[in-house]
Amino acid sequence: MASPRRAPLVLACLLGAAALASAFEPPRILVELFVMSRCPDARRCEERMEALVQRIGPLLDMRTVYIADVGSDKRLKQVTCKHGPAECAGDAQQLCAAAYGRTDGAPGEPADPYALGWRFLQCQNDDFASVGDVQLAEKCLEVAGFNSTQAAGAIGCWAGKEGDRLLYASASEASWRRVAKSCTIYVDRLYRCTHDGATWYDCPGGSEVDDFVATVCAAYADAGGDWPQDLCGPAPDPETRAHLRLGGRGEGAEQQAATVEA
Repeated sequence: MASPRRAPLVLACLLGAAALASAFEPPRILVELFVMSRCPDARRCEERMEALVQRIGPLLDMRTVYIADVGSDKRLKQVTCKHGPAECAGDAQQLCAAAYGRTDGAPGEPADPYALGWRFLQCQNDDFASVGDVQLAEKCLEVAGFNSTQAAGAIGCWAGKEGDRLLYASASEASWRRVAKSCTIYVDRLYRCTHDGATWYDCPGGSEVDDFVATVCAAYADAGGDWPQDLCGPAPDPETRAHLRLGGRGEGAEQQAATVEA
């Protein structure tokens, strides 16, 4: 047993070791969905991504970017949505929920930082014809598990100017990244797949849940983590892993990502 004099030193060493382990913990793999909140293709895409979350949620960070027309006059900061004003409202609600539902895994909070915003989106999709309706949005905050402070922040966001600003910034990002199809999927900043017109296409790594799992797991391992066998199954050989990491595209995918991000 440590002496009273040594106890603070032992505690400091333990805390330091924990901090060091945390510092070297591999980052979550970013999955970005470029969508429109009232687009049927987006809903189908998000349903498939929900299956991905159920499989390997602890490896992920989910993010939605909203496709809309920002116009040519940047001073006006106006957004026009393909499926009308209700879609703009739904886009803003989902952005606000994602922003105010973001957590850091504190006691009593979901372990996954994106969980509340993602649950909110799934709740809205369950009543898809009403996406954009304020009553549905408020109901979905409760269903998703927002606390009173988080819910108040999200409601104030979409009821005020903040929601408009978030939507303009999101639509502008979709524009400068040259993404126009809902739903377009990026994994770890690399283009991965498109679902449009009720069809999955341009998905050389495959479009089934198992295919997306393989891509994320390979990216996670490449980010410095051990292959998470409990979530991903047996580790593939290095050559296969590199192929999975790029979604079957080969080395050219890295160049594509650099071009899109420029």
